[in-house]
Amino acid sequence: MSIEEIIFTASVAILSVCGAAYLTIRQFFLEREYQLVKERYLEGSVDLLAAQLQEAIQAHKYNWAKSLTVLKQFRDFEENFDFEKLNINFIEVKSTNFNIIAQYRLNELTGTDKFWTAYQLALAFVYSSEAFINDDFLALLRLKSGKGFTKEERREVVALATEKLTEQNEEIDKYFFIFKHFHKISQIFEQEKMTFKNIETFKYRPEVVAIIREIEELFGAELGTETETT
Repeated sequence: MSIEEIIFTASVAILSVCGAAYLTIRQFFLEREYQLVKERYLEGSVDLLAAQLQEAIQAHKYNWAKSLTVLKQFRDFEENFDFEKLNINFIEVKSTNFNIIAQYRLNELTGTDKFWTAYQLALAFVYSSEAFINDDFLALLRLKSGKGFTKEERREVVALATEKLTEQNEEIDKYFFIFKHFHKISQIFEQEKMTFKNIETFKYRPEVVAIIREIEELFGAELGTETETT
């Protein structure tokens, strides 16, 4: 074998080794990028906000059902009703942190602040609903324990509480719709290994555009003054 052939053979071997090393290093950094994107935009934004919304809605639905039971007992037991003797274990609806970073990432991911605004509307609904249950309806029953009501007062309380709880039950589905869309965003995100470059175009995907459009249609005027983010 000539010197030229030896040099050529050695060069090919070295290039092969270098090429394999380059591919290995490149794949390592790509996997690292996939993980960073997942941590920031999926776990640190979409999944985080979805989990908080789910927790708040589930707590409200549980408290709503318990309140309805109390209302029926108050209506049916009349003077024998005693709130203090009822075993009612309500779930505290915790106020979530504002999560500015999660909000910013959600806006960046979807290309709009309307998803985030709808999320805030959902939490506001849950908090106001809990305020009615605890500060109005149940507070009134605690104050009188059901013994100081005339029949007319009792009918008024039952009618008012029934109307309010019915409204809450009908409206909560609209906000649960937002949670389902968070899940859809997560599914789209997980269908491929996302990079930072993919994040820039994620908002243009037909599925994401359709989700935002559905949210706009559902909340209508409540989102009408919101401006698009870039």
